[in-house]
Formats: sequence, C-alpha cells, structure tokens
Amino acid sequence: MDYCFLRYESTNFISTLDSDAQVLLNEKDVTENTQNFKSTTSSLLSNLSDQAYNVSANKLGAVGTASYSTSKLVYGLVQCWRDLSVNNCRTCLTTAKKAVESCCSLKQGAQALSGSCTLRYEIYQFFDSRDSSPPPPNSSLSPASAPPSPEADKKKSKEKSSTKLPIILGIVGGIILVLVICMIGMRKRIKAAIVGRRGTLVTNHEDSHGFPPESGLLMQEQHLIFSLEELEEATDNFHDNNKLGEGGFGA
Repeated sequence: MDYCFLRYESTNFISTLDSDAQVLLNEKDVTENTQNFKSTTSSLLSNLSDQAYNVSANKLGAVGTASYSTSKLVYGLVQCWRDLSVNNCRTCLTTAKKAVESCCSLKQGAQALSGSCTLRYEIYQFFDSRDSSPPPPNSSLSPASAPPSPEADKKKSKEKSSTKLPIILGIVGGIILVLVICMIGMRKRIKAAIVGRRGTLVTNHEDSHGFPPESGLLMQEQHLIFSLEELEEATDNFHDNNKLGEGGFGA
C-alpha cells in the first residue's frame, strides 16, 4: 500500500462500503505519447484491480508498472481495506478508476482516495519495489513432506508399546528376584539365630564336661539339662522327702 491509512468515525464503518472518492492530482500534464499514455494507464489500473479482487488470491491490493513509450513507465497501485468483501472491493476500485479518468487521464499522476479503497498512478516509482511482484519460487527447496497418516501414527505407537513391554517386564522380574533372594537370606539368618539361642546337643566327652555320652545329659549355655524320666527316678517320683532344702536327693 501507499504508506498508511488511518480513519476514525463516530459510527461503525467496519466492513461497510464507502466509495465516495476524493481525487488528488499532479498538476503537470503528460506531453509525449498522450494517447498511448492514456490507454496504457487505464489498462494498468484495470489489470491491477482484477488482481486485487481476485477471489483465489484474496490480496485486495496490487502494484505494477507498464511502458507507454520506449523508455518511460507508468506506475500503478490499487488497495482495498482488509475488512471489505471481494465484491465491495471491486465496486470501490471501479468507482475510483472512473473518478480518476474523468478528470485526470493526462495528468502525470493522480490518486482517488475513499473510505474503503485507494487507487493511484504516477510516472515515477512511489511504492516499494518489493511489492511489484511476488518472489519466484525457490527451485532448490524440496517440497514439504506430507504429514503422517493416522494409521502410521497408530502403527508407530504399537511398535513403541511392544518394545517397552519386554523392558518393563524385565525390570519388574529383576526387582522380584532381588526381593526373593533378600527374604531367603533374612530367613536363614533368623533361623540361625534361633538355633544358636537354643544351644546344641553335647554328644562327646569333652563337650559334656566329664559326662559320658550315654548319660544323655544335655548342656545349654553351660547348664545341665535332665530329662523328665531322670528327674522322676532321682526324686522317687518327686516324693516330699526329696524336696530341695529339706534333705534327700536334691538337698
């Protein structure tokens, strides 16, 4: 666009067609190839307008140049405000073109400015040359690859799941194996401690502190252990005469 445009109103004008154009003109006239200049300028503005309201392009604006003599160019710009529909853009630019041609077809420059669009031509370049045409496509760039299909995504997801499952099972199995080994070791240590507290059966002469093995005496923590039969025989079946402290066998 030619520089910028600012507008404010006390009423809502957004998306509303306002084709009442004000024409600004260069007071100097074209003096060479006037008929060719007039027809060339008209064709240029028509072509640019067609580009601006082209539905497929949806640009609502265009710039370009045309040659009206061997070494001279005419520069043109058309622009609709972005809130306009394509049909309203066409109407606005058509009205602006008629307004310019009715008064200024042989002037070196003119501009029709309305509340919805602008149209301008000059014999010098007044717009950024980068806007004159879109850049050519870069042939060195490869086309973008198509996004993966949902079926491909599902397949990849299943493959990842099938790969993760053996790993997870292996980790869980390893943890269980370590726990089992720890439980077995702990159980053995507890059992060994219990057996150590209960003592051992003394079966040889030296360990029984002089008591022969056939006596059947047991020693636990340096104390003699007698069987019930031996106690009954020694105390005459626990007779009262053999109480400890009162004489008899156990005195």
